[in-house]
Amino acid sequence: MTVDISRAPFPITYRELWLPRGIKGLTGPLPSSRYNGHEVTFTGARRGTTCDGVHFTGVATSNINCGAIHNGAAKLYLSFRFKLDQDFSSASGADLRLFGKFVGGADYIRVYLDAANGALVLASIVGGVWHFLITVTTSWNAGQWYNVIASMSNVAGMRLRIDGGVAVVNPAYVDAVPNGGDFVIGDGDDPGGGTGFEGVIADFFCKEGVDLTATQEEDLYRGIPPVTVDNEWLLDEGRGATAYDRGADGNNGALDAAGLAAVPPTLGWAWGRVKQPVISLDGINDYGQSSAGVDVSGAVTIVWAGKLKAIYDGVSDDHYLVEYFIDNNNHY
Repeated sequence: MTVDISRAPFPITYRELWLPRGIKGLTGPLPSSRYNGHEVTFTGARRGTTCDGVHFTGVATSNINCGAIHNGAAKLYLSFRFKLDQDFSSASGADLRLFGKFVGGADYIRVYLDAANGALVLASIVGGVWHFLITVTTSWNAGQWYNVIASMSNVAGMRLRIDGGVAVVNPAYVDAVPNGGDFVIGDGDDPGGGTGFEGVIADFFCKEGVDLTATQEEDLYRGIPPVTVDNEWLLDEGRGATAYDRGADGNNGALDAAGLAAVPPTLGWAWGRVKQPVISLDGINDYGQSSAGVDVSGAVTIVWAGKLKAIYDGVSDDHYLVEYFIDNNNHY
């Protein structure tokens, strides 16, 4: 089969060809585009897109509600990326709330950009007892990705770390997560109060019950969650109203229905210049595997197109891209 690939200097003939647009359903399989080709079965992997997060506009109907999860957790960590629509500093007009779990005025946790000083704040109020952390950074550029790791622990205290830098720590924190309230991405509550986030959030990871090791924090900064992560919302679906949780808990989030129905919508999927389906892999244990039996005698060339969502720089573990085996009959 000969197919022209955009920008390829010559037509390429394939023994086998898999195009992600052919993925059946959300979790596969992926048939070959060749007649009598060999199907790829997914383990963990699923249909995704080149969408890189959800765009929020800050209004009350611009959020993702993941339900009342992690109630009363003694330990909880969050990790996510965000990118602002506009520069933010102490000159900004209002706070921007990126995450919240709100029970009432005396019980909530929240991550927000504070217009009073320009800092990113991790705040916890449990039973009226107030704890918080403030970043050293007090100005944030529009269009630039930032990585946030925020954790609360009755043993290790509160930690807040930006872009793999030095963490700020509050060792006095010994509380638990509020026992109630929805887990909301893009705002402090659902519905919000008009001070939600304005920009894109992607790759949101969460787990309760453990303290992160230094290595795990480094991996999260590079975009790779621990194998045991509870919640993994990559936010690369690119369509629909569901943010699928690929973690152990399976708590899918719901994009605000009123926001999606608004004209224009108050939130939506964030696309770049390329808009197409892909095989989405989480960097932990996802893979797609073809059945054996294709004759590959002679030279073999493997061609694929991909986009790394994590930083691979020799510090973290190795991660395989493509692997194939040849048997004694020249079959893989």
